[in-house]
Parts: sequence; C-alpha cells; structure tokens
Amino acid sequence: MPSPDIVQSVSDTNLKVIGDVPAWTTSLLQQFTAQSSGQAMENAVISNNITNTIATTSAGILVNQMQVMASQMNNLIAEMGTNKAMLTNTIGLGQSALNDAISLGQSGLNSTILANKNTLAGVEGDAMALLGMIASFIAAVEEVGIGADAAVGIVVTIAEVVIQFLKTLSG
Repeated sequence: MPSPDIVQSVSDTNLKVIGDVPAWTTSLLQQFTAQSSGQAMENAVISNNITNTIATTSAGILVNQMQVMASQMNNLIAEMGTNKAMLTNTIGLGQSALNDAISLGQSGLNSTILANKNTLAGVEGDAMALLGMIASFIAAVEEVGIGADAAVGIVVTIAEVVIQFLKTLSG
C-alpha cells in the first residue's frame, strides 16, 4: 500500500488537474465560439456585400431596361402618329373619291335627264305635228266625202305608223 503522503499528493494533483479542466475546457469552447462567431460575422459581411452588389446590379439593369422601354414607347408613339396620318390621308382620299363618284353620277344623271327631256320634247313636237296632220286629214275626208269606214281605216293606218315611229325613237 502506498504511503498516505503519496496518496494525498496524487489526490491533490488529480484535484488540481480536474479543477483546471473546466477552465481549460471553457477557454477552448470560448476560442471555438469566438472563431465561429468571427467566421459567422465574416460570412455575414460577405453575404451583405454580395446582396449589395446584386441590388446595385439589379438597379442598374432596371434603369437600363426602363431607358430601353422608354425609347421603345417613343418609337411606338411616333409609329402610331405616322399610322394615324396615313389612315387619315387614306380616309380623306376615299372620301374625295366617293364625293367625285357621287358628283360624276349626279352629273351623268342630270345629263341623261336633260337628254331625255329634249327627246321627249322632240317626240311631243312630232306627235303634235302628227295630230295636226290627222286633224287636217279628217277635215279633208269630211270635205271630200269619203265613207266613214274608209276614213277609219286610213286613221288606223296612220296611228300604226305613229306607234311604229314612237317605238323606233324609244328604242
């Protein structure tokens, strides 16, 4: 058996080592924690820098995209103005052509009506002349004393000639 002094000395040493273990463990844990916290903070800074870079790049891209869109909108508005002018011009030309066609049609209709009036006036004059001739013929028949049947036959013949003449004029 070991001497009590040796046992006491070993016990004291063990207690000292055991007593130092929590301090050593705590310091080791604190060192790990400090390194982890530092690493985490460094990672947070890097992450924040990346986020800021992405935000700045995105904002720049957005500004460029907005400038492109504004330019495209200006081009679209100009093109719409050109299209409106062309459409207005086309409508104006169509309206002018329609007015010209209506005017030409009205002029042609007026000319036809005038020509028909002149033709009708001529036919009316010819018919009046024929009626005058028939009246003279009837007077002559009465004066000569031709029979009524013969006079009617002559009048029918003259009427047929007049009808044929009118048909020829009309067409």
